[in-house]
Amino acid sequence: MLSLALWLSRALITARLTRSVQHEFDKKLEQLKSEFRAAEKTLEASLAQRSAELESLRTGALSGITQRRALLDKRRLEAIDQLWGTWIANQSARSLAMTMSVMKLENLAEQVTKDDRVREFIRVSGGGFDPSKLNYVTANLARPYVSDMAWALFSAMQAITGYYVAHWVALSHGIDSRKMVANEAVQKLILAVAPEYKDYLEANGLSASYHLLERFDTLLLAELKRMATDSQQDKESVEQAAQILEHARSLNEKVQPAAAG
Repeated sequence: MLSLALWLSRALITARLTRSVQHEFDKKLEQLKSEFRAAEKTLEASLAQRSAELESLRTGALSGITQRRALLDKRRLEAIDQLWGTWIANQSARSLAMTMSVMKLENLAEQVTKDDRVREFIRVSGGGFDPSKLNYVTANLARPYVSDMAWALFSAMQAITGYYVAHWVALSHGIDSRKMVANEAVQKLILAVAPEYKDYLEANGLSASYHLLERFDTLLLAELKRMATDSQQDKESVEQAAQILEHARSLNEKVQPAAAG
């Protein structure tokens, strides 16, 4: 009987201990589950907040890009107006260049120092032209926003008209301008812009180049119209523009030192 009592006592104690341990385990497990759910909610809230922040940043960045692109497009259109407007505002130089291009500059330069009538003829041929009224500042402001080709064409037109204007100024003041004669440089510049006119120039010489100045107008206007809807530039166009600018600089370099001298 004593053995049975001891066994029952041990069984009872074991059962109580088991229930006590199970209770503590269940309590701890429930606490862990509760803490896990709380941590999970905190993490979800944190992730949601970060997602919202990232979305806000992305939306803001896209909005900024869109806004900058819109501003750039607006500035490009303004630059187109500035470049073409400058060319139109200085049409008197173009008209004078067309007049001077049909003259034999070397012959006039030789005679102008000897015959006042030649000087007067040159002065009158300018039709009241006033070089002090030429203004290309606005075009320079447009340069960063126009295509390489648009700027190259404008520079070519400016260089050629400037070449003939320089001769007119010198000759109308009775100055021998033969040092400024640069027929080869003018021809190279024209052909860089419109190589299809090579045979025409070889057959007619620079005295027929006034027709090509009209062609320059057409090319510049076409490029500006293209720019208004498409800001992209192809490799061939960029390379041709670089060649045109190089020839324009070469012509300017030949004329300016001679004019200063």
